[in-house]
Amino acid sequence: MKKWLAVALTAALAASTMTGCGGGQGNDGTKAPETTTAAQEKGSSEAAGTEKAEAKDGDALELTVWCWDANVEAIAEAAKMYNEATGANISLNVVTIANEDSRNKLVTMGESGSYDSLPDICLMEDTAVSQFVNTYPDMIANLTDYDVDWDRLVASKRALYTVKDNYYAIPMDSGASVAMYRTDYLKEAGYTMDDLKDITWDQFVEIGSKVYDATGHYLLVDDATIMFTARQIYASSGGQLFDDAGDPTFNNDKMKLTLETIKKLVDNNCLYIAGSWDEYIACLNDGTAAGVVNGMWINGNISQAADQKGLWDVTNMPKLDIDGAAHFANSGGASWVVMNKCADVEAAVKFLSYELCGDGAQSCWEYLADFAGYVSTYLPVLNSGFYEKLDNEYYGSGFFGNVADCVDGAPAFNASPYYMDALDAIILATNNVVAGDNVEDEMANGQKSLEFVMDK
Repeated sequence: MKKWLAVALTAALAASTMTGCGGGQGNDGTKAPETTTAAQEKGSSEAAGTEKAEAKDGDALELTVWCWDANVEAIAEAAKMYNEATGANISLNVVTIANEDSRNKLVTMGESGSYDSLPDICLMEDTAVSQFVNTYPDMIANLTDYDVDWDRLVASKRALYTVKDNYYAIPMDSGASVAMYRTDYLKEAGYTMDDLKDITWDQFVEIGSKVYDATGHYLLVDDATIMFTARQIYASSGGQLFDDAGDPTFNNDKMKLTLETIKKLVDNNCLYIAGSWDEYIACLNDGTAAGVVNGMWINGNISQAADQKGLWDVTNMPKLDIDGAAHFANSGGASWVVMNKCADVEAAVKFLSYELCGDGAQSCWEYLADFAGYVSTYLPVLNSGFYEKLDNEYYGSGFFGNVADCVDGAPAFNASPYYMDALDAIILATNNVVAGDNVEDEMANGQKSLEFVMDK
C-alpha cells in the first residue's frame, strides 16, 4: 500500500497543478517575477539541495528552501523582514523548483529512505501534506508543540495539514473560493452584483439561464479535466469525503445534490465545460464566459485580458439550500512544511510563524498583498481591515476586501492521504453525469473506486 501511495503522490496530484499553486504562475495566477537565487548562482547540484546547510556557532543559520514562482521572492523578503525586526541572522538558500518537480524529488527520497538531500523548508500544496505525512512519517516535522497560535488560523485551511490532531505546516496563501462575474454582461441581462450575493444554486440557475438568453454568454465556465465547480459545491456543502475513521463517504445525499446541481447548470445553459485548462482560461479572456467560481487566485488569470479591465467584480459563491451548507470553500492553496532533517527546526518555525501568523504578520502580509495579491489565513490580519483599504489597478477598490470576506467560514474537510483520489472520483462522476449517466450509479462507482485504492 505504501508503494501505491508513492505512485499516487506523483500522479493523482497532477490535476491540482493547474490551480494557482501550479508551475508557471504565482499563487494568485499571475506570472512570477524573474528572480535569481543564491542556489541558482552556485550551480545545479547545489540548487537540487545536495549540499545541506548547517548552523555554525557565530554564523548565520543557513536554511535551504524549495518553492516555486512568486514565492521565491516572497520568502526571501520575509527573511529580510524577520532579521530586521528580531535581530536574527537567518540566511536562505532559496531554490526555484516547480511544484511537480519538488513533489517528484520528495517521493524519490521518501522511497529510497535517504533524506540527506532534503531542503530545510519546502512549499507544499495543502492537499498533499497529509499524503506525505502518512506515506513518509519521518520526512516532515510535527509542528504541534512549537509556539504557534493554531487557533488563530482559518479552520478550513488548518484542517488540510492536520493529521491525527497534529499540525504539519505553516499556511502560506489562501485558496478561498470566490465567484467572479462580468458586470457588463449582468447589466445587459438586468442584474447587478448584489443579485448574485448570498444566493442559492437554484437561484443561480434562474439568473444564469436569463443571462444566457439575454447575452449568449454562460454565467460559469469550468474545466472538464479538473471540475472546479463540482468540487467547490461539495466542499461548501458541509459533507465529508472521509469519515472520522478515515473511511470513504462518497455515496451520500450531499454528493447527490452536487452532481444533480452540475447537471442542472449545464442543461440550463448556465455552465459551459471546457475540454482543457487552456480552453478554460481562453473562455474567461475572450468573453465566452460571464463568470467563474474558483479559488481567489483565478483573478490573476482573468486580468490577463487587458480589454476587460474594470469589468469584473467578486462576491461569495452560491450555496446548496440545505442545512450545513455555506457560501465558502477552498480551491488551491499551499503551506510551508519543515523537514525533520532541518538544521534547526525550532528556528525555522520561529521564522515562518513570526512572519505569517505572529508578531510580524501584519507587515509581511501587507507586503505580500502588494507584491502578489496574496490574502492571509491568519485571522488577526484577515480581520484587521487592511484588505478593505487595498486598491487594485485592474479590479478597482473594494475587490480584495470582498475576497477577504470569503476566506473564513468554509466547512473543514477531514484530512486523508487519499484526498486527491476522492477529488479524482468527483471529476469522473461529474463528467459522466453531465454526459447523461445515472447519478446514483456514479456515486456508487466513486465509493467502490475509493474502497479499492484504500484496500477496503
